[in-house]
Amino acid sequence: SNANLGLLKSYMFTSGSFPEKKSSAEALRLLRDAAIDSVENRFVVLATYGRGKSHFGLVVANYFGKPAESLEVKQILDKLEHTYNEPAKVEPFQSFKKHRKPYLVMLLRGDSPKNLRDQFFLELEKALRATQATQEVSTPFWFGDALRFLSSLTAEQAKIANDYLSSHRLDLPNLRQKVEQRDTSTYSICVDLFKEIYGFKPDFDGETDLSDAITWIIEELCHKQGLIGGLLILFDEFSEFVRNYSKLHPIGVPLQELLNGVEQYRSKVLFVALAQHEPERVVQNDGTVQYDALIRELNRLPLNNRFWLHSSLEDVLGAYFKPNMENWEKLLREPGIGNRVASASELTLEVLAERYKRVLRWSPEEFQEKVTRECFPLHPLTTALLSSIDLERASTTRSVLGFLTDNEAPLKRVLEEPAVRDGQPNWVLPIKLVDYFQEMLGEQVWQQFQ
Repeated sequence: SNANLGLLKSYMFTSGSFPEKKSSAEALRLLRDAAIDSVENRFVVLATYGRGKSHFGLVVANYFGKPAESLEVKQILDKLEHTYNEPAKVEPFQSFKKHRKPYLVMLLRGDSPKNLRDQFFLELEKALRATQATQEVSTPFWFGDALRFLSSLTAEQAKIANDYLSSHRLDLPNLRQKVEQRDTSTYSICVDLFKEIYGFKPDFDGETDLSDAITWIIEELCHKQGLIGGLLILFDEFSEFVRNYSKLHPIGVPLQELLNGVEQYRSKVLFVALAQHEPERVVQNDGTVQYDALIRELNRLPLNNRFWLHSSLEDVLGAYFKPNMENWEKLLREPGIGNRVASASELTLEVLAERYKRVLRWSPEEFQEKVTRECFPLHPLTTALLSSIDLERASTTRSVLGFLTDNEAPLKRVLEEPAVRDGQPNWVLPIKLVDYFQEMLGEQVWQQFQ
């Protein structure tokens, strides 16, 4: 869709990175390599709020899920070229797409009220319909048999069925809807109802184990019919999933089945969890019931395939604003403005020397260009703080993108005003970050500030 393409156009890959972090270009390379070699294929990509984690997930979904000649893939390859500035580094990304069919892409969400098993089968149906090569494919799991059975009942049988279902607080239309929505809890009800009507149990093939479902996807759709290049499972909000795990699931079972199925098909299946925190830390902090059992499951996500996503927000903001060079020169020539800009730049570089001098190793000139000029009308301190604070989860969640685009955010107003006001550059000052993000800066910090 246009929205999808628009989001890809606004994505900025990062190439350099901090120690202990991976740039987004490097992260995509690791996933591509895992899809070629039979190496460990279960990943956790970590980033705090507003650091482009879901946006990165969107890029991964498009890179693996769209055909080589699509506009989406072309957009991603152009972005990589722009970031790397070295054709030799982009060539393997092109070659992978040229020699692989698009993947089936499934998106699971940790903030969904559905349990993992129900979500998996529902998302599988969605993914099959959304992928051109698999639109006509029907799954062999018990849902199809159950729906055929429910649709074939005579008026007399329907009456028996409704009488029987009333004890479950259900009727036929309800039950059919639940089966259509791939609600796995209806399995035993369908089996018992069949027995009530026909006097014997049906051959519904049993509840499908998630690892068996993955086997079917790869063996049938990939190896036998050659419809897809592989399977990508993207699991967004994975920290939330872990936090709610014991409420929605018998410990271990669905997650264990899923990860077993993934591991069985290295080089054909990729599992990418996107999370705000190390999953084990979430379990510890929340004192989740059956802590040890859940930690054992999470150990299936290997430590050396977990990394923090480094996104240099300065680059992203600079690409967003793209101020005109001529106008910038003109601004600096206005009386007193050049000096004010220079001193704001020096002050910020001094206050955040750790980030800019020691970690990013930017020269004062680079800083002046990337932060002071490219991110105008944000005050250099506003840009620097926005790029280095870690936002926390709060009841009102706001993103960096929101700070730039929300109607009530301070930036909207400034963009409509002249670049100089009362003899000063018309900057968005750092105090505006506090007004906008509030307790997301850390509840304690926010209270102290107030």
